[in-house]
Amino acid sequence: MTAAVPPLATAHDFLKLYINDDMMRLLVTETNRYASQYIERNVISPHSPVNKWCPMMEDDMLAVIGLALLMGLVYKPRLSMYWSGDQVFSTPVFGQVMSRVSANTSVSARQRQ
Repeated sequence: MTAAVPPLATAHDFLKLYINDDMMRLLVTETNRYASQYIERNVISPHSPVNKWCPMMEDDMLAVIGLALLMGLVYKPRLSMYWSGDQVFSTPVFGQVMSRVSANTSVSARQRQ
């Protein structure tokens, strides 16, 4: 199978070669279903970041996948270090794309207001 890539292709263009719209919708639907079932079946403490969860959108899923791929290129010994403000460990793109709370819950890049 061959696919046409625009002359000035972005990372998003290349990702779409592997994950089409149907697959993206399936990932979002099943992630939201899992999150809803988790919240219904568990006692969530009042201070848990899960309380800020809202349904994931396709853009959120793209952000999660993009950051996961980037984590394969930029190794850090602990997940929290990707969002570190320390000069030695700082990788600003992670915080620019998604907050650490959102990434840790792996549910949504958007937070309830």
